Amino acid sequence: MTEILGREPYAVQSMLYFKPPGSRGQALHQDQFYLKVRPGTCMAAWMALDRADEGNGCLQVVPGSHDLPILCTERADTSTSFTDIAAPLPEGMARVPLIMEPGDVVFFPGALIHGSFPNTSRDRFRRAITGHYVAGEAEKVSAYYHPVLRMDGTEVELGASEGGGPCGVWVDGENGKPEVEMRPAGAWQPHMQGIGEASPK
Repeated sequence: MTEILGREPYAVQSMLYFKPPGSRGQALHQDQFYLKVRPGTCMAAWMALDRADEGNGCLQVVPGSHDLPILCTERADTSTSFTDIAAPLPEGMARVPLIMEPGDVVFFPGALIHGSFPNTSRDRFRRAITGHYVAGEAEKVSAYYHPVLRMDGTEVELGASEGGGPCGVWVDGENGKPEVEMRPAGAWQPHMQGIGEASPK
């Protein structure tokens, strides 16, 4: 993580996902939408504890989306997602399943769009542990992610981000090609439903 970020990261959240058979997935989203790290962004380290594949609802990522701004959200289908908002995708971008073995880790920045489908297997869990971090130059992070800890466990005094900045919506650009148009977002109020599947720090 230090090599990726260029300096020691600060730890802000850990989550253990149990994802038993029959449980919902999580709609596509961007972590920075929630963490609101300023300046900079967040970084996730997602480690599989079980084999993760499409049958038990593996992680899905959208290649190239790490270069996008934070997008305005839309309603998610809560019959398949335990969160009720989703990051919209334009034509030409698609999610890709990450097939992982126990102990495999994927690192990704806060703008990367990712999520998962439900666990449709009959008897397999898809357990995973996720750590969220911020780069050492950060001055603020959403209040929900305090306390902020150094790698030695000591606390870092960071400010609490308020509301959110502008977010992007997909519009038809020149020659019909989708492009992102930034609009004021006001105070972001993401909602989560049925998050018993995930245990925050």
